[in-house]
Amino acid sequence: MRNEMKFFFFFIGKQNLNLKMRCLNYMFFFNLCNHSIDNNSKENYYNNNELTTFNS
Repeated sequence: MRNEMKFFFFFIGKQNLNLKMRCLNYMFFFNLCNHSIDNNSKENYYNNNELTTFNS
């Protein structure tokens, strides 16, 4: 299983419905853009989003 999917399933198990929906929207966006982002940018984008999501 890909890393972002592991994170996704861990995340929806731990959060309330609002955050679940935000995470679903993020995953949808991430998968749409995945092919067009080079590895460096993708890594940075993912790490930034992870920090933002867990802090909010």
